[in-house]
Amino acid sequence: EMQGTSVRRRLISSLLVVVAGMGLGGAPVYADVGAQGDMNCNGVLDAFDVDPFVLALTDPDEYANQYPDCEWMNADINCDGVVDSFDIDQFVLCLIAGGCDPFHCANSWTTFIPPGAEGGYMGVVTDGRYVYFVPHGDAGGSQRQVLRHDTWGDFDDPTSWETFDPEGVGICTGGYIGGVFDGRYVYFVPYQTPGCLPTYGEILRYDIAGDFADPTSWATCDPGDELGVGTDPDGYAGAV
Repeated sequence: EMQGTSVRRRLISSLLVVVAGMGLGGAPVYADVGAQGDMNCNGVLDAFDVDPFVLALTDPDEYANQYPDCEWMNADINCDGVVDSFDIDQFVLCLIAGGCDPFHCANSWTTFIPPGAEGGYMGVVTDGRYVYFVPHGDAGGSQRQVLRHDTWGDFDDPTSWETFDPEGVGICTGGYIGGVFDGRYVYFVPYQTPGCLPTYGEILRYDIAGDFADPTSWATCDPGDELGVGTDPDGYAGAV
């Protein structure tokens, strides 16, 4: 078990390295009460948290006695579920950078490559349960599959993901940037469709009342070429 002097020495060493590279102002760093790193629970993340942080690492019982209203797990700065010496460097970074929260913890993030996903997405839209990744196109301009994630399932479960290729629904789908949901329909916003006429920009629409894999749940419309609306209305990035 690491002793308090050893932990404190490592903290000081880490602080010197960070300060030398970044500079350290005299203003305190503020954090919400009970936030990670605020080990004395006074709502401020500053040098006065160093000693209680060391105590939390070396003697959890004594920390609980001295700080009964504080949360010992606030010392789990790297969010790995364990309070140990691996939290020291992250504590120093939070002390310097402006506070700690799970957003800044590397262990709060997960990546997953869904089966069948080809990349080339630009933007997402949600209907409250599903997250739709908007297909823009890969380097060759051929990627047009809509990727969907069911947030009721596990993020890293392949069955929580599915794709739909809208080719054949319209004349020339793809090249979308962003999307919007109106309560019933998900719209994919046309920017420029790779491999198609420059003037062509089909809005792709999905009816969430229908099955995701059913082509009849999907429809397209090019307001300019098909309806004569405006002068080549495409090249959009996002919608509201």
